[in-house]
Amino acid sequence: SLVTGVQTCALPILGVVTKCDHWAANPELAAEWLRLAGCKKIFFTSAYTGEGIAEILSYLKEPVDVLPWEVAKAEYDKLGFGPGESEKHTLRI
Repeated sequence: SLVTGVQTCALPILGVVTKCDHWAANPELAAEWLRLAGCKKIFFTSAYTGEGIAEILSYLKEPVDVLPWEVAKAEYDKLGFGPGESEKHTLRI
């Protein structure tokens, strides 16, 4: 079965709760269902606002991957503002 196949995989089971900003949403109930299904990590997302998308990408990236905002931060620091300066400002991607 699918559940047996997923359980034998070495990777943790992830859950994603979408449309968290919808007026009729009940994200906590959806998260509880995902926990009961065996999800170890649950993300709450909204395609409308973009909430949670960066967290999923950061979680899923391989150690050698570089995300776009990491490149922007490195460029900002390289321009002479000094390491750590980018944390004082909001980067919009």
